[in-house]
Amino acid sequence: MSAFAEPLRRMGYQIVVFDLPAHGRSEGTRTNLAACARAAHRVAEQWSPIKGIVSHSFGGLVALWIAEGGPPLPSAVPVEKLALLACPDRLIDVTREFGADRELEPKAQLGFETRIERIGHRPVSGFSATTLLKRIESPVMLAHSADDNDVVFSNAQTIAANHPRVRLSAYEGLGHAGLLFDTAVIRSAMTFIGQA
Repeated sequence: MSAFAEPLRRMGYQIVVFDLPAHGRSEGTRTNLAACARAAHRVAEQWSPIKGIVSHSFGGLVALWIAEGGPPLPSAVPVEKLALLACPDRLIDVTREFGADRELEPKAQLGFETRIERIGHRPVSGFSATTLLKRIESPVMLAHSADDNDVVFSNAQTIAANHPRVRLSAYEGLGHAGLLFDTAVIRSAMTFIGQA
C-alpha cells in the first residue's frame, strides 16, 4: 500500500499505513476477518473521522466492515470515501475456495464455517460487500483487473451493479496484486479521494 501513501501525503493528508494481524510485519501466523476488522477498527477510531480508506483484497471487506460497524464491532467509524482494490464480494465464496484448496471434507468445511460465524457474529452465507454497502452511505471506488485469478472480476461487477454509489474502474493485465503498483490505479484513487 506504500505506493498510495506517498502521493496522498503530498496531497496534504495524514497517512496511516498498518499491517493487519498475521500480515506483513504484524505478529502471528493465523488470523480471521473478524480479528482483522477489530484491529482496523481500533486504528480507525484513533484517527476518526477518516477522509478515505484505500484497501486491497481481503482488506476491502475489513474496510467495509468498520464503516458499517456491525457485530462484533462496537460501532461504525465514519469514513468519507472507500477505494477498494480487487475486493471480494461474498465471504462464502472465499471460505468455499479455501476449503476446496485444502480438500476439506464436508463436515470439516461446515465446522470451519460455523467457527467463522461464531467469531464474526453473523452467518457466512449472508456476509458480503454487497450486504455491507446497504448500510454505508459513503461513495466507493472499485478497481479490479479483468484477469484477476484470485478474486475474479465478476465480484466487482456484482458489487457495482447493486449500489449506485459504487464506481467501477476496470483494468486489464494487472492480475490480483498489480493494482497495487499501477500508476493509473494510483492516480484514480488519488483523484477519487481528493474530490470534494
